[in-house]
Amino acid sequence: MAAYNDLSAMNFVNVNVHLHTPYSFSAFSDIDDALDRAVAENVKVVGINDFYTTEGYEEWADGCRKRGLYPPYSALSLLA
Repeated sequence: MAAYNDLSAMNFVNVNVHLHTPYSFSAFSDIDDALDRAVAENVKVVGINDFYTTEGYEEWADGCRKRGLYPPYSALSLLA
């Protein structure tokens, strides 16, 4: 049995839960671009973190479903 702190015995999943879509502010041309890059980089959990909107959530969920990705959701709301 591996020691508790022996990381070589653990299986890790690549996660990025702080992605912005073009509905907010984004370096990606569209949602497909973001999700295709996640697949290319073996990221399995990809979450939207847009400012003030949930506009892209349905498109994001559909794209994740097609690619076998898990889509957690959050939204940023900044108070002045």
